[in-house]
Amino acid sequence: MPISLLAIILNMDRNISYHKVEEFCHVRNECLSYCTNDNFPELNCEFQDVNLEYNGNKYDKFYIYSNPKVTHAEHLTDYDIDSLESNYDHCTKQLDLNPTYPFSEIEKDRQWRVHSCFESCKDPDVSLRDPAFTVDERPECDDGENKLDNGILCLQPHNNECEIYVHQN
Repeated sequence: MPISLLAIILNMDRNISYHKVEEFCHVRNECLSYCTNDNFPELNCEFQDVNLEYNGNKYDKFYIYSNPKVTHAEHLTDYDIDSLESNYDHCTKQLDLNPTYPFSEIEKDRQWRVHSCFESCKDPDVSLRDPAFTVDERPECDDGENKLDNGILCLQPHNNECEIYVHQN
């Protein structure tokens, strides 16, 4: 029996999808680290409970990653802000990836549970909202406001289970 378990683990290590899941899930840790570093010593990464369901995945433990260009504009140099923005931009790029993640091979109506961040508010125009959200308790954005100025809503990495990849033959 132990040899069979070892064979399964070794086989998973060779599977490209297994490594992709691991890479995608690691972004959650990166974004929390960036948020903490970018906002030190204020520690503005405020934890929030918000219910979201996106492509079959339920999430409820988040933190706000404030836009450093907005929160630090008064007391940092342009160089410092550019450095902070590169971290923030890395996490905002995850928003565009949300609809592109594969769907589970076993639960075909559920996308891989690898999302990292979402916009912190939803569009006030219902027709412009992403239909992948079946539950969305985020507040509505103010009209004309740049959504990313408010920051982004990111998943707490230790309180939201990430995808457990199982390959089905």
